[in-house]
This record gives sequence, structure tokens and C-alpha cells, in this order.
Amino acid sequence: EHLSEAAVRDEVRRQIVSERATLIVPRHDESIRKEVFAALETEGKMRKASEERIQLDVRSLLKEERSERERDVDRLRTRIETAEQSIFVDSGRREERDRDILSAVKAVQEDLNLVKAQLRPSHRPMSGPGSVASPRAGSTSGSTSSRLGSVSGRLAKIVRP
Repeated sequence: EHLSEAAVRDEVRRQIVSERATLIVPRHDESIRKEVFAALETEGKMRKASEERIQLDVRSLLKEERSERERDVDRLRTRIETAEQSIFVDSGRREERDRDILSAVKAVQEDLNLVKAQLRPSHRPMSGPGSVASPRAGSTSGSTSSRLGSVSGRLAKIVRP
């Protein structure tokens, strides 16, 4: 568009110079000459005013475009910051969840080790058909069953959150 305006301006100037030469040279009438010069001067002023108006319009359009791009950059920056905050929050939640799971796994592992220790055969003598069962054996089995109940309760909480 700018190139076409420049080409049009050059063509108009060339025609004006050509017309000046044909108008001014053959006529010797001073009033016509003054009239032509006045018309050319008026046209020059109008052209200059339109060029200035076009320059102002272009500057205004450039300013609007710059403002719009700055708003777009600000919007993009806000979206990026929001996404980063969301990622940071999600990361914190995952870390917290991982710590909770690790703690629960450790508790289950401890309970499992306790159960294994209680279920391992101890070095006590086997009670045979003629032997009398020891009173400790009965009390151990009673406490073992109560411990197993509490361990199974904790395992159920972990399995079913």
C-alpha cells in the first residue's frame, strides 16, 4: 500500500511538472499564470496535509497494534504464571501424598514384621499327646489374637482409604 502511494505521488508530481511546463510557457498572460501557481500551491498544501494525516493514521494504527501485542503478552504471562502456580501446588500435594503413603507403608511393614514375629515358631518344646500345655502358651495366643485384630484394622484402613 505504501509503495503504491509513493508511485501515485511520483506520477502526480511528474504530471504536474509536465502541466506546468505546458501551461506556463505558451501563455504570457500574467493572471492565468498567477492562477495556475495559486492552484498548484493549494494542491501542494492539500497533498502535504493529506500526507500528514496519513502519517498520523499510520502512527495511530502502529500504536494500537503495539498496545494489543502488549496486552497479549501480559495475558500470556498471566497464563504462564497461573500454570506454574498450579504445577507448584500439584507438586506439593503429590509430595504430601507420597509422604503419607510412605508413612502408611512403614506402619504396615512394622505391623507385618510384628505379625511375622508372633507367628514364627518359638523354641518352646512341642506339646505331645501326654504333655501338659504351658500356661504361657494360652496367654500368648490370647494376646496374639488381640494384636492381630488391631493390625488387621490398620491394614483395612490403608487398603480402603
